Amino acid sequence: MPSVRSLALLLPLFLLGCATSPSFVDPQELDSEGDSLSDGQKVLFERANTDFKRASSDNEPKYAILKWALRDGGTKIYEGDGYSLTSHNGAFAKQGDVNGRLAGATMTLHRKITGSSDKTVSTKRFVPTANNNRQNKRMESNG
Repeated sequence: MPSVRSLALLLPLFLLGCATSPSFVDPQELDSEGDSLSDGQKVLFERANTDFKRASSDNEPKYAILKWALRDGGTKIYEGDGYSLTSHNGAFAKQGDVNGRLAGATMTLHRKITGSSDKTVSTKRFVPTANNNRQNKRMESNG
């Protein structure tokens, strides 16, 4: 069994996707990805698509199993049959001077579903936190 330290070193590689070079799919086109699949692949694809939509809406996946829960405020990594799913719910982020959090989901469909190379789709986005309004008003009143 790998040590916690070795897993901690591998996790950033996993999150960045350095092990593979998946192609990216527009979330709006995800439903059409299932058109050319075999019947078995379609079932797996529908489960993956259901979980992705649920995770994108800050809900728990129905089919995938939780593998990791990061201590960053809410990021969870799930593994499904032929896909991996990351739910970004609350991880602290900063964009310029604006504090916020990451929200949404990222899913990679693996060869078992695609029949070829991995495909990744993401709705991950930056959401400013409410305290930015107070911080901006303070800056304006001091300026």
